[in-house]
Amino acid sequence: MNKALRFVWLSLLTLICGVASAGTVVFDPTVDTGGGKSITKNGITLAITSGSSTLTPTVVEGKTCFQIKGRHKISTDGVTAGNILSITFEYVGNSFFNSYDNVTFSKPAEGVAVFTANDQTNGLPSVINGSASYYTNITKIIVEYIGEDTPDDGSITIAKLLSGGKDVDAAKIRFTNAQVVYKEDNAGSYNYIVREDGKAIDLMNTSLSLDLGATLNGTVVMDVAYNGGIMQTTDIAETNSNDLTPTGSSIDYLPITTTLNNLSNNKGDLVKLEKVEIYDDTKGDLGLGSVHLLKSGYTYALISNYDEIADQITDANGQYFVTAWYNGAQGAIASVKVVAVQQALGAPVITAAEPTFTENTTVTITAADGATIYYTTDGTTPTVDGATTQVYTVPFTINKTTTIKAIAVKDGVSSDVSENTFVGPKTIADIYATAATQEDVLLYLNNAQVVYAKDNNYILREDGRALDILNTSLELKQGQFVTGPVKLNISYTYGIYNTWDVYGETNADKLTITGAESADPIPVLCATLGEVKNHPGDLVRVENLCWWYSYFYTYANYVYDYLYLSNASGFGLTDNKYYDVTVWYNQVYNGQPRGEAISVEPVITYLDSPIITGDEKFVESTTLTITHPEAVVTIKYTLDGTNPLNTTSTVYTYTKPLTLSESATVCAVATYKNVTSDIATKTFTKISLTDPLTIAELALLKTSIDNATVSLVNAQVVYTETTEGKHSYILREDGKALDILNSSLALTQGKTYAGNLKLKVTYIDGILTASDIEGETNADNMTSAGEESAEPLPIACDITQAKNYLGDLVTLSNVQLVLDATSGDRFNYYSWYDYTDYNVYISNAADFGLKNSRYYTAKLWLDGVKVTDPLGKIIDAYPSQLDAPTINGEEAFASSVQVEIVSDEAVAEIYYTTDGTDPSKESTRYTAPFTITNSCTVKAIATYRNVVSSIAAKAFTKYDPYAEKTIADLADAKENVPMVTVRLENAKVVYGEGKSYILRENINGKDYALDVLSTELPLTVGATVSGTVMLKIGFKPNVGHNNGVLSTSDVAETNADNLTIVPGANTLPSPIVLDASNFSNVYNYPGDILDLSGVYGWNYVSFRQLWIGNVEVNLTNGEDYDISNSVVYNNVLIWYNDVYTDQTRPLAKIVGKKENYDYTLTAAGWGTIIIPFDCEKPEGLTIYECTSVNDGKLVVEEVNSFKANTPYLLKGPKDVETIYPLEGYAAKHEDKYEKGVMVGVYSWQEPPADSYVLQNQDEGLAFYRHLAGNGVEVGPNRCYIKPQSGELKSIQFPDDETNGVAYANATDSTLVDVYTTAGVKVKHQVEMGKALNDLPAGLYIINNKKIVKK
Repeated sequence: MNKALRFVWLSLLTLICGVASAGTVVFDPTVDTGGGKSITKNGITLAITSGSSTLTPTVVEGKTCFQIKGRHKISTDGVTAGNILSITFEYVGNSFFNSYDNVTFSKPAEGVAVFTANDQTNGLPSVINGSASYYTNITKIIVEYIGEDTPDDGSITIAKLLSGGKDVDAAKIRFTNAQVVYKEDNAGSYNYIVREDGKAIDLMNTSLSLDLGATLNGTVVMDVAYNGGIMQTTDIAETNSNDLTPTGSSIDYLPITTTLNNLSNNKGDLVKLEKVEIYDDTKGDLGLGSVHLLKSGYTYALISNYDEIADQITDANGQYFVTAWYNGAQGAIASVKVVAVQQALGAPVITAAEPTFTENTTVTITAADGATIYYTTDGTTPTVDGATTQVYTVPFTINKTTTIKAIAVKDGVSSDVSENTFVGPKTIADIYATAATQEDVLLYLNNAQVVYAKDNNYILREDGRALDILNTSLELKQGQFVTGPVKLNISYTYGIYNTWDVYGETNADKLTITGAESADPIPVLCATLGEVKNHPGDLVRVENLCWWYSYFYTYANYVYDYLYLSNASGFGLTDNKYYDVTVWYNQVYNGQPRGEAISVEPVITYLDSPIITGDEKFVESTTLTITHPEAVVTIKYTLDGTNPLNTTSTVYTYTKPLTLSESATVCAVATYKNVTSDIATKTFTKISLTDPLTIAELALLKTSIDNATVSLVNAQVVYTETTEGKHSYILREDGKALDILNSSLALTQGKTYAGNLKLKVTYIDGILTASDIEGETNADNMTSAGEESAEPLPIACDITQAKNYLGDLVTLSNVQLVLDATSGDRFNYYSWYDYTDYNVYISNAADFGLKNSRYYTAKLWLDGVKVTDPLGKIIDAYPSQLDAPTINGEEAFASSVQVEIVSDEAVAEIYYTTDGTDPSKESTRYTAPFTITNSCTVKAIATYRNVVSSIAAKAFTKYDPYAEKTIADLADAKENVPMVTVRLENAKVVYGEGKSYILRENINGKDYALDVLSTELPLTVGATVSGTVMLKIGFKPNVGHNNGVLSTSDVAETNADNLTIVPGANTLPSPIVLDASNFSNVYNYPGDILDLSGVYGWNYVSFRQLWIGNVEVNLTNGEDYDISNSVVYNNVLIWYNDVYTDQTRPLAKIVGKKENYDYTLTAAGWGTIIIPFDCEKPEGLTIYECTSVNDGKLVVEEVNSFKANTPYLLKGPKDVETIYPLEGYAAKHEDKYEKGVMVGVYSWQEPPADSYVLQNQDEGLAFYRHLAGNGVEVGPNRCYIKPQSGELKSIQFPDDETNGVAYANATDSTLVDVYTTAGVKVKHQVEMGKALNDLPAGLYIINNKKIVKK
């Protein structure tokens, strides 16, 4: 399955500095509203250079912003490179920012992100931000930069003054689109706040005369004082407005709206703070003396002029909108001068006469005097100019559950939003919105129509939504409209809503029912089947739908839509026919609509003629039946042969079979809506059994007549058979057969006869047979014509039509024979077209030596019936197809070889050639085996009558067994060779299994594998082999890939005399590694060992396989490794040692799966292990095989590597726990293995009684005897010692210094004395097994032997 990831290149935001200047550039979407792809201000260009975003301002979370989805870049193209010092983004929402090299990223406050160049001397050439997957909602971009050039006039900007952070005397301040945002008259002089690109400077007590709101451009000279980020100026002698150009004005202050938390970003500026509290700290709790402060949460700002505004603070606990000048600080707290204050409005109060109501309720909204109330009833937030916002004037009425939201507005100040929900009856729309089961619901129906009624079940439809009222006490009429409240329980399943009554409360008391009753349901007409899903629970009608099995379906635009029926069986629907259906869509099945069909009408544009049946010839009466495959049609008929649609005769409507007792000609026609069929006609004739009757008439009568006069008109004898002087014949006339059995008549095969015969006629199971009537049967009145035929004259017949020729002689061609002693021998054919098993049973198959499952052409006399199938007697049969013969003989030979050719059909003749030409019937006929002495190709065919097999061919090659062949030569030859001299050159033994090995040799850059099987050659895994050796070669071809598996077996001359075998350092398998990227190369390595990863499994009935796409490797032992469908397998080690029967796919054996095992050797320095894979010995470990126990000590043999499933004793470092990671290919294994005296296990097990388990007891570390029932267990990958004779308490390691129980082989009950080396007896007559218990470490004497206890 292919999947595509499509990437969309989105916006690239580039800021191009177009002039060599120094300062700050601000891009503000509330000011820069032009939209488009770029904005230029003061020589600085902000541009989106790719993607679909534009610079059109957009409102996000109530803020105006540039909304950009994509990466954006700010650079200094056009300005001296490396001059960006910082970029500040102000933003809202979940905006995305990336930080990059050479820049420091920070978020100093909520909604502010800053990129600062690490190199503040040279700055950065560019900064990249954003993501193609996320939006960045920017309310302002502030770029600070320094160019190499400075203005010629020595002026300095507000931003540069601020970044300098110091006092400047006689500063020539340059204003560029700076604005006077605050003006204060100060007794003949003025105080101003001037803001430029988001930075403010306060002009104090100045003589300059400026208008509020004026935009300033130019320069002015003033002293500048810098104090904690606030800049204030003082006039000097040079201060004047000569070089200053003011334009415009404003009647209102121009504050920046911010919060107390972000106030530090607006030092010296005029700010507007919303909904702050006035905090009275006259007690001096904050350490500032007796003061009043602005407060928001835990953030404060000192009010420097509280006395001036105190009379406006009417509510000590209220919230206020404050306009303030941030012009100072007291310690860490900002100090502001409040220039305007207004109390915040309280939210409106929303009440209802009945908060929970049954029909309606009146809603009242109140707010502060003088405030205008704005409200919504649709759940949206009200605004002054909102599309669904209404102005409240008087109380209003609601009649359903409604959420009302309201705000109060006074003097431009808006209150918080108040909200209240009043619960009334739920509408059907409300029910749909909840998508849940609900009980005891008061439902308000608003002109809901009853579109379907059945018993006490109804479908109600309101505004396109359906509600199914089930098993209700309500009495409604189809077609009526219902309005009013009613109590119901609501059930929700897969989008379908239905109800059940609330006991004692569901009634129609408050319902108003209008409209007339409708006789017909009122379905929704769906133009397509896909539209049905839009009408759950409703009555729908869809036209021209195709029926299949259990559903209607359509297919359009690569999408299938389905409609299942719950009552399909009642409509007799036919697969692949089209219908118009009306369905109550009341269930969901497999994610598709399922419903109860109300009506199903076939889509009919053409009608076949009716089918008239009955005995055309009858004696007393016959039953007339007229049928039509379309059950919905009306059938009209007459009995006098006239047209039922245009006659003056009586016209009948057919309803059921009727009896005809007189001759009649029936004419019938079928009609449906405006479609009329052609007329069907059949004549029925009443006859007498005493009249002469033809074979056809006898067949129609289907009756036996003891004394019949058979009238032959042109009857041909198609088969004759004579037994003991009596003759049997098959007569065929007008396609009907009469079998005359054991007759005295002398008829000739092939001739035709006319005249009357007296015969006894028997009719059984559709077969007419006749026998002589003594004294009356003769050929006196017969005449013959035509020529005698030497051969019978069968009818060529398909097996599916055989039952139409009962009693006749037929030929069945290319039919398969089934020999079945239980059910009966038969020719068989299964039709996938109509899913029918067709059989013709055979009474004499054994007479012809036919073979099971073969295909034959047979002549049969269908002289019987078995159950319902024809039963026949074979007259002649021969194979209808022949397999190519088999050519036997050694393909490669040294001197001569005998060739035998056989066919599996004994009747076949064989013809062959030895010169490579294709054989024919003119070629040499094979009669007996023959000998060839030179290389040649034998070709042969098998023939019988006109049937010729395909050609069999086999090449025979004369070879010199002493001529040396490389593995590549053998691979190219692709043949079996009884004996050959194999030349090896540095072939590596890459895998071994018992006495079988894989040799791999790289010849001319290509790897070739040779599987050396069951050999006595002294090979070892990892060894390199060179020289020559004589072997027998076997070849298993993979025809699909022009190669195959080469294997060998030893011959008498096989030895290693001419081989050089060099053992390798690594004795582990060396597979060729393949994964999903190169798995198709698996075909290139027949016979080799392979490590497969990233492959899928599949479990067929007869085998399992590994596969990717159409590359498949079949497995001989996949079930051992539980290879399962679609599971991905890694590091599976396979031996590609065979080819599947189709000769295109490898047939491989799994020899292991890579496993890892971390072995922990305790600080004791000794341990046991068994692992399921071969593995090299880790550094620091000694590996022992334990062969026997001698005098209480293990007898061991050191080995250099781990072999799979072999128990070992390990020795490693002492006094430190060591972990050894082990890895290898593990084959399927048993749970327990033993070798020598040691047993290894792969699961927790209790060893047999008297086994020895490695333990560290008081006497030291040893293998201690395990007594039955003491609960000792051995864990996975660990080993124990098998029971030993002599009742040893414990068994020592091969190293004497390992533990102190040097002679622990004495029996437990032996009593001994214990002495120190100084001869002091420390224990007297204690059991040997407990001799050293409770004694400190040291050297002791027991039984005159020195014993060390550690």
